[in-house]
Amino acid sequence: MKHLANKEKQLIARESAKILIEEGIEDFQLAKQKAVKRLGLRPPHPLPRNEEIENAVGEYHRLFRSRIQDLHIRKLRSVALKAMTFLELFSPRLVGNVVDGSAGQHSPVVIYLSAENPEPVVISFLNAKFPFAQSSRRRLIAGKQTVYPVIEFILDGIKIEAHILAATLFRECVQGRKSSLQTATMDHVRKILDHDLPADGRD
Repeated sequence: MKHLANKEKQLIARESAKILIEEGIEDFQLAKQKAVKRLGLRPPHPLPRNEEIENAVGEYHRLFRSRIQDLHIRKLRSVALKAMTFLELFSPRLVGNVVDGSAGQHSPVVIYLSAENPEPVVISFLNAKFPFAQSSRRRLIAGKQTVYPVIEFILDGIKIEAHILAATLFRECVQGRKSSLQTATMDHVRKILDHDLPADGRD
């Protein structure tokens, strides 16, 4: 029975990874639900942890998209560096799957910025006459549900999300011990592109 449960978890993890990559879904829970339905599994069934799905994403890229993925990630990191240079005043950090190399074809570039409010960032875009849209995100930070502003824009055909965090939240997200995000400074992204270094840029 345990062997069967483990096998089902592996199947769900692999199908979830495929859905995340091919459909551009970012919600792991939604991907799991779609995978279960697609596989025709009946409850009760064990669900894989997010970490298991992340491993399956990496495996999928290695098996099916190795060369294409390398080029895709390099493009995303190059565009990320351009965006970070533009937003250099706000201590930009590249975060998530563009750092670890698992970003799919529909994945946006996510950059965290340090600013007490969005106005200075907005002014930078207005002064540059660069089109953008404003939205917000809600996530659990340091045990508290937090809502913060996000600026979305397109650069070289790639969607960029600039998440604006107050200084304390910014430190918690990019340097906190409990943070699971991989992050990279401008200098590290530049080194990755120049020397093809491993993409572990945590400070």
